[in-house]
Amino acid sequence: MAQSISQEAIGATGLPGATAASRHAGATASGAPTTGTFAVGDFIVDQSGAMYVCTVAGTPGTWQLSGVSVNENIAGKNLVINGGMDIWQRGTSFSIATGVLTYTADRWCSYPGVSTWTVSQLAPATITAISSTSTTWTFTVANNFQAGQLVIISGCTPTGYNGTWTIATASSTQFTITNSSNPGTGTVFGTATTVAQGFKYAMRVQRNSGTTSTAGFAFTQSLETQNSLPLAGKTVTLSFWARASSSISSNSLSAYITYGQGTDQNTIYGFTNQANFNQTFTTTSGWALYTLSNYTLPTNITQVGLYFFYTPAGTAGSADYFDITGIQLERGPQATPFSRAGGSIGGELALCQRYYWRIKAAALYSFLGSFNGRAASTTQAFLVSTPIVTMRTVPSSVDYGGAVSLQNLSDARTNITSASVEANSGRDSVTLNFSVSSGLTANNPYSLQANNDASAYVGLSAEL
Repeated sequence: MAQSISQEAIGATGLPGATAASRHAGATASGAPTTGTFAVGDFIVDQSGAMYVCTVAGTPGTWQLSGVSVNENIAGKNLVINGGMDIWQRGTSFSIATGVLTYTADRWCSYPGVSTWTVSQLAPATITAISSTSTTWTFTVANNFQAGQLVIISGCTPTGYNGTWTIATASSTQFTITNSSNPGTGTVFGTATTVAQGFKYAMRVQRNSGTTSTAGFAFTQSLETQNSLPLAGKTVTLSFWARASSSISSNSLSAYITYGQGTDQNTIYGFTNQANFNQTFTTTSGWALYTLSNYTLPTNITQVGLYFFYTPAGTAGSADYFDITGIQLERGPQATPFSRAGGSIGGELALCQRYYWRIKAAALYSFLGSFNGRAASTTQAFLVSTPIVTMRTVPSSVDYGGAVSLQNLSDARTNITSASVEANSGRDSVTLNFSVSSGLTANNPYSLQANNDASAYVGLSAEL
């Protein structure tokens, strides 16, 4: 059918002021044409969405890229920070307490009615052994995989083990793949991941085994007002990748785009005049893309947020969970390929640190965050440091863990017993008030240091 249409039939004579020759010359799978004869002004669109225009006639002529397919690394297209679940400054596994606002992956928080939930990072697992026969490959891992899941194997030698496969059987320590080949003895074991193709990490939300409460679980992200205002009166689309355990108690997952008035509030507590668009999806055991698309926000909104809600059923088994990643909120009537809000992993980390910055010990006696200052008394000291990025607001709270100490010039260390943010702090210069039981010398200089504890940390929060 297409061959019966002449080139002249699809040429455009143009409107006044745009009468130069132009023809839609068809399409290619990828890139500019490499064969055929073309005239100046011919243009094609390849199947990735890129457009090329012929600037010099010939066979195949000279072509100029003039329009590109959607770039998956455009900073700012995605309004969701850490939608790919890449950044976990606070840790990688959380037992969620009843009635306590808990941040897990950076910028994501929950506030459950019952403490029967665990949120954790789903990451590539290190393979520690491989054995194979003529029909079965067996991989030893620490993670808990499930039969029927697609698994991506990479970094192995022999390379015949690498690829995307379906898990035949699985336990808490190993999984098998049925295959008709035997690549040989494994010498490099590589990694295995069941995260969706194109992502390294996901969030796993799991109801603890044996739980009988069917109270739901919500996790959210709120945009600050400064990032919400450009969405007023605009059409937006929410998209995300999710899957459910094959033995999950309920396959229903609801997604909400919330909006309202007020300034820098948290949607989990409610915006002023909060309303929402929402849709309930039926998740499956395989990764799938879900979209809540083509919703136009009111013109008077000053806040926007995301809200995911899962309601379980019955008694939880050992694998009552769902996984989620690739969350994106963007302007436009339909979903486009996922982008990090920061455009790159470094940009994403900087955006997260604007809301929360955790300074972690790298060794047993690491200095923490260049905090330096002096003692005001035998039990109190004031230390100042510059955050790695300018924070959203003056930090509202400080948290710490492990053995965090004040070190003097003689290398003597005294563990802190409390910490708070001083009133004279700023967004890019923060003073902390540290207390100890005793032992400081007034007016002497002190630094913040881990005390024989590589797990020591101090965190500053400027969250909503």
